[in-house]
Amino acid sequence: MEANPKLNPAIVKWCMLDRNVGLLEVSRDTGISESGLSDLLSGKKEPSYAQLKKLSQYFNRGVLFFYEPELPIGSITQTPQYRTITNQSPSLTPKFKDFLKRVEDQRQIFLSLREEIDPDFANPAVLPNFSQKDTQQAAELARSWLGLGKHCDFELLRSAVESKHILVFRSNGYNGKWKVPKDDPIEGFVLTYDLYPVIVVKKHNNPARQAFTLAHELGHLLLHRESFIDEDTYLDSNNTIEIQANEFAGHLLIPSTWLSSVDIHSMPSSPSEYQSWLYKYTKEWGISTEMLIRRLIDAGYISRDIYISYREYINTLPKNASSGSREYRHREPRHVFGETYVHTVMEAMHEQIISAPKASKFLDNIKISDLRKLEKHLASA
Repeated sequence: MEANPKLNPAIVKWCMLDRNVGLLEVSRDTGISESGLSDLLSGKKEPSYAQLKKLSQYFNRGVLFFYEPELPIGSITQTPQYRTITNQSPSLTPKFKDFLKRVEDQRQIFLSLREEIDPDFANPAVLPNFSQKDTQQAAELARSWLGLGKHCDFELLRSAVESKHILVFRSNGYNGKWKVPKDDPIEGFVLTYDLYPVIVVKKHNNPARQAFTLAHELGHLLLHRESFIDEDTYLDSNNTIEIQANEFAGHLLIPSTWLSSVDIHSMPSSPSEYQSWLYKYTKEWGISTEMLIRRLIDAGYISRDIYISYREYINTLPKNASSGSREYRHREPRHVFGETYVHTVMEAMHEQIISAPKASKFLDNIKISDLRKLEKHLASA
C-alpha cells in the first residue's frame, strides 16, 4: 500500500524566498500561527487541509506543488528589478508582488517573440543622458526626443514613449490579474533594463492623471536609471528623487513658456469654479486641472493656498470607482499591454511562430473569437 505523500518543507521555503517574505509576514497574511508554520517548515507536522489551502492561495500555487519531491528547476525567480522594488516598499501585498512578477514575465514573453521574429534582434532603448539638477532642461530635451506637440494626453504620450523601445503597461479596471489591488495605493512603477524597460501605470477614470504618472515614471527612468515604485503620495513627497521626477513630469507636460498664456486675472474666488476657469487650457494641452494649478504655483503665478483650497473641494466630491467594462473584451490587451507588445504577438502569430491559442494566452487569455476581433480593430486603428 502506497504511503501518504508528505509536504516538502523545502518547497515552502523556496516559495518564501521567491516572494521575499519571512515567517512573520506569511503568518500575518495567511492566519497560520508562527509556531504552526515553524512545525511545517521543520517537518515536525503535516499541514491540515485548511492550512494547505491558505498556503496554496497565498503563494498562488496548486496544492500538489508543495508535495513535489524536488525543488523547481532553476534559481529563485527574483530579478534585480523585483528586489529593488520590494526593498523600496517592504509592505507590498502578496497580490501586488504577483502582479509585479507577471509584468516581468510578460516582458520576457515579448523579448522571446521578438527574437523569434528577428534572430538578429538587438534593439536596446538608447536613453539620452539628462541632468538631475536641471529638470526643466531635461524635460525640454525629452520633449524634443519624444517629438511631443502641444496636446499630450495619455495615449499620445504612451505612443511616443513606446517609440523609444520602452514598454508601457496600464492596469485594467475590471477585477482580474491585471488590476492593481484596491488595497494597494500604487500609482505606477518602472522596471529598468538595458533592453526594453517597462513602465506600468495604474488605470484612472481621469486619463490626465495617468499621463502624469507615466511622465513621472519616465523621469525616474531618464534621470535616475533605476527601478522605482510610487504610491499615491508621490505628488507631495519631500524625497529629492521624487521631487525631481515630479518637476520633470510637470515641465514635460506643461512647459513653463505655456503658463504665461493663462489668464490669471480671471481666476474665480470659489474652488468649485477652477475647472471651468482652466478648461480652455486643460482641453488644449490634454492635462488635468490639478496638474495645471500645481504648475502655476511652481512658476509663481498663484499661491499654494489656491491648491490647498482646490484639494479640499475635490475631496468633498463623490469618487467614482474605475470598474472597467468587458463589453469590448477584444480591445483590453491593447489597453493593458500597449501597441508594441500586442503587435509583436500578432506578428508572431501571422508568421506562424506561435499558434492562435498561444497568441490568445499571451494576450490575457482572450477567446479566439475576440482575437479575430482584435485583428480587425488593429487593422482599422
